[in-house]
Amino acid sequence: MESLSNIEEPSRKAQETEQSPELGLRDFFNMASGERQELVNIIGANGGVVRIFVHPFFRSNIPEFEKMPVICIDRENNEAVIPNKVIPGDLDGEQLVELGVKRIMSNNLVPVIFLEEESSIEELKRRLVSLAGESCSGYIVPTLESRISPMISEDIRNEMEKKYREQYENLDNVWLFILALEELGVKKVMLGGQELFLMPNAKKETIDLDGCVGKIAKYLMAKFKVEFSFFANPHSARNLPDVTAWMNRQISKAGYRENSEQ
Repeated sequence: MESLSNIEEPSRKAQETEQSPELGLRDFFNMASGERQELVNIIGANGGVVRIFVHPFFRSNIPEFEKMPVICIDRENNEAVIPNKVIPGDLDGEQLVELGVKRIMSNNLVPVIFLEEESSIEELKRRLVSLAGESCSGYIVPTLESRISPMISEDIRNEMEKKYREQYENLDNVWLFILALEELGVKKVMLGGQELFLMPNAKKETIDLDGCVGKIAKYLMAKFKVEFSFFANPHSARNLPDVTAWMNRQISKAGYRENSEQ
């Protein structure tokens, strides 16, 4: 799991390669063949790792949610069970994600992919440049408003559906994005952004994932290893031990494990 004090620990193989070029901000689904191969090489040199931020500044447009308490809801009893522990210091959710983006983009070794609402793409670019300078790099995937579904041109969609029609039925645009990542050699995703909710479900002995980050995590987990970043809001990797411990206490208290073994 990543550390706030040492965000990136690139592989020895990646460190031994030449310095990655300044990639700039590119459209993920509209790369030239040379750009695509360059991305494949960078991903391969880092053991298949990429970072994905989902709607990283979504809350900035909704003032009443900017200071939203960091809690977790037990769906069975509809009560808050996790205290506010995710945000270090006095950072609010937006500042936390800004800190993460700035630190991560200062190192071009691990590619960063941003899913952003189509109407906010230009604002996203402006903020990324302001955080990381003119040399900021990354790949942008426009999505529908307030949804995780990527906007993919009809030509690209038809081409991918033709390629995968014998393996999959009813491919939605999120699945096409997942398959595109797989084609690039992705094996692990470090996932951050706004709207990650960890919802303990003691009866099912699982942690339900919700919000934009949580919803796309469920797709990604079908193909890749997924690790939640500390740069997610309102919950993050830091909450997982708390949520898991709470869930295990509830399971033990209610005897779910004992009943399931009988």
